[in-house]
Amino acid sequence: MIKNIFPTYLDNLGMAVRVAHGVEAHHEGSVRVHVVMDGTTIWEGYVEIYTLEGHPEASRAFAWGREDEEEVHFISVLNVAPIRTPTDAVRAAIARSSKGEDKRARKREGEEEQGGEGEG
Repeated sequence: MIKNIFPTYLDNLGMAVRVAHGVEAHHEGSVRVHVVMDGTTIWEGYVEIYTLEGHPEASRAFAWGREDEEEVHFISVLNVAPIRTPTDAVRAAIARSSKGEDKRARKREGEEEQGGEGEG
């Protein structure tokens, strides 16, 4: 029987892990993660665990996909301190994303202020 020639989610995610970390990656399993902050669910889904071959710092990576209106984004986080669990990886990615959004918002506000000052 011919294997399905169309890439699956796990195939694409595995490729993203290999590209992001520059080593071979093998899917080890899936873990359901539910992150709650102040009584509100801020993330819920499956995190895939990959074993890494020959990475200088980590033997595993945690990865998942996030879909927006335009495309799927793959997130991969190495299993290095302080990241010990898939939940740690999701929390770290959320924190990193929040910091990035804060920086982009400050930059936009700064650009608007500069534009306003230059007029008139």
